[in-house]
Amino acid sequence: MSHKRHVDGPRHWLPSVLILVLAIAIHAIDSYRESVVIQGLRNAGHIPLFMALTLFGGWLLRFDLKKTAVTIVFVALLAEASQRLTGGEVDPRDLAADLVGLGLALLALKSWSAARLAGRLAAVSIILAGFLPAFGWMITWQERTAIAPCLVKFDHIFLNRIHYFMHADPVELTTDRVVLALQPSDFAGWRLIDPIHDWTEAEGLRLKFSVVPNTPVTVRIHDREHTHQSSDRYNRTWLDGRADVTIPLSEIRTAPKTRELSMDHISEIQIFVADPKPDTKLTVHAPCLAR
Repeated sequence: MSHKRHVDGPRHWLPSVLILVLAIAIHAIDSYRESVVIQGLRNAGHIPLFMALTLFGGWLLRFDLKKTAVTIVFVALLAEASQRLTGGEVDPRDLAADLVGLGLALLALKSWSAARLAGRLAAVSIILAGFLPAFGWMITWQERTAIAPCLVKFDHIFLNRIHYFMHADPVELTTDRVVLALQPSDFAGWRLIDPIHDWTEAEGLRLKFSVVPNTPVTVRIHDREHTHQSSDRYNRTWLDGRADVTIPLSEIRTAPKTRELSMDHISEIQIFVADPKPDTKLTVHAPCLAR
């Protein structure tokens, strides 16, 4: 009479190895840090990845939650430490996102094993909640592409991730225009930190802005290779504080004194007033590429 041999310990070692490699890779491979959107999507991806790792680990360990938690914490620490091998930096925020994914998955596993219907609905809701940050960045990416050739919608809830008000408060806000009350500061205005970056097919940049009372307004544009020196970017000041122009891309490209801007990856635009007077208001219309 033959008997099947029972093997203790983790089952399905091959998928276990593959998912461990994936966990290490998402930490160790440096992302496209020049893009706020891609970096945000990568960071948000830690949560669903470690939810999946925890759920899979719980199944392998026969839903022993304590063993599962210890195992996944070890995987998170190993994955974060692996960045040392690739020249990356250990980022506590990545580890925190990993642990959030672990905690959500453990909570989902516990809910699933509680009341049958209510517990399972709660477990599914918890898992879906872990995907929400990644979905948000995916929508940001899609919307940023969809608005081309314009670069921003001021009132779009997801595109608010890529532009900021510098020492300024919005007084009026619509899709294509914002009025800012400037605060006393060295620089006050508007900053777009992750525009649609490839301008190679465009002919110029359409800009419209004005300030009350009249005071000089500066436009600053730089690419991903920017050295944080004024001579390594596009800088132009309108002394009368207003403009309704299309700046030729050739003018932007040749602005640096020692090189040309990389028109296939423009990474930031600023429109600002230096040392604004009290009650200064700056109106900025959405910049658009002219094709």
